[in-house]
Amino acid sequence: MVGGLCLVLIAATATFGAILGYALPVMTDLEEITVLEVAVPVTPATFALYGGVT
Repeated sequence: MVGGLCLVLIAATATFGAILGYALPVMTDLEEITVLEVAVPVTPATFALYGGVT
């Protein structure tokens, strides 16, 4: 049960990250962000990966 809940939460955060990665460039013309001096492109895939990993 706990493992299933963890998987659901990971999927939810990855989905929210993908939505955010799509909406940010459309609304703000933001194309990349800098995290620890590394430029990261703002795309649904990168935000979904970040959401899922965190």
